[in-house]
Amino acid sequence: MITTLFIVCAGMWLGGSLLTLVGSSVYDIQAIRRQRRMAAHPYARQYRARPLVSVVITAHNNQTTIEACLQALLSSSYRKLEVIVIDNASTDQTRRLVRRFADQHAHRSLRLVARRSESVSPGVLKANVKRYARGEYILSLEATDSVHTRAIAAAVRQFNLMPGLDGLVLHSQLQASYSTLGLLQHYRELLRVRSRKLLSVLRIDMVYPTEPLLYRKPTFLQRCAARSSAVFYAYDSLVLNHTQPSIFKLAAEDYRFKLSRWIAAGRLFVDLLQRRGLAAWAVLASVPFLIGAVLASLALPIFISYFLYIGISLHEPALFLLSCSLIGGWTILAVWGDAHLRIAQKTVYTLLLPVTFVGFYMLALTHWAAAGRLLRPAFRRG
Repeated sequence: MITTLFIVCAGMWLGGSLLTLVGSSVYDIQAIRRQRRMAAHPYARQYRARPLVSVVITAHNNQTTIEACLQALLSSSYRKLEVIVIDNASTDQTRRLVRRFADQHAHRSLRLVARRSESVSPGVLKANVKRYARGEYILSLEATDSVHTRAIAAAVRQFNLMPGLDGLVLHSQLQASYSTLGLLQHYRELLRVRSRKLLSVLRIDMVYPTEPLLYRKPTFLQRCAARSSAVFYAYDSLVLNHTQPSIFKLAAEDYRFKLSRWIAAGRLFVDLLQRRGLAAWAVLASVPFLIGAVLASLALPIFISYFLYIGISLHEPALFLLSCSLIGGWTILAVWGDAHLRIAQKTVYTLLLPVTFVGFYMLALTHWAAAGRLLRPAFRRG
């Protein structure tokens, strides 16, 4: 039984890895073709459109990062910006810092929306955007994000190149950190890049709520009701973010990320069946679909656990090292395939990879907790 489960999980992991590699390669080829098309006609009217972009920043007790976030926006090469900071009942100096920053840059469009509630639901965010935002595009950021100088210009250029596009997921990269916890988060983000490229090629809208997102305003306002939209991954639009301060907060964030991805996958599956006239089967078929998606995502911890079990029972640690080398090789491919890292950074990340194997396994175990939370209602109904 254990061997059969291992073979199934190993096949899922290898198949998913191959699919991700092919999808990310197709994405890179398409990006090169778009760049060549624009280079051939750099002054075409299609590429010169520069509409107003409304940047909406959600903040809560972010006094250490809010000024850096605002300064990065004001330093952007894209000048047609208005900034709206939605403060969610901060108890520190966040509001005072935003007001002081607005006074110091009175010539720029910067508004503070102070709320008494700590959390912002999609409906509240939509209402504030509808009331205050005047831009044709809406860029949603967290107060911990720092937008690269050319990121917004590159994102708007992406919309000009792809007229049918509804939204963009900007490329999020962690600020340099060579601690064990920082390295672990860097490797995780590098591996996520490939999956985002694959989803972009397949035109699958599965975005995490805290990811930096740029939408056309009508799409942003209708997003709560309309589940499917043409969302693309903008690898050349860079947003810097801070690392999580502890392994527990990192595990909690990874748990929420996995849970949101599985829920989004289930909704997309149900929407697909309903559009094909199979609404009666939608709810019934969603449970086995979610179980299959969860098992595919849990293939990595099962894969490692099996080799660890075999290595201990047969007194052959080489088997466990073999599994780690396979995962390490996949991670190294992601490191050296990242165009935003310098050669020195890629070399350091490659040499320090073995330090984070235990952390990778600990994060993989959080997927079990997310799986239990997701599937518990389904098994109760059964």
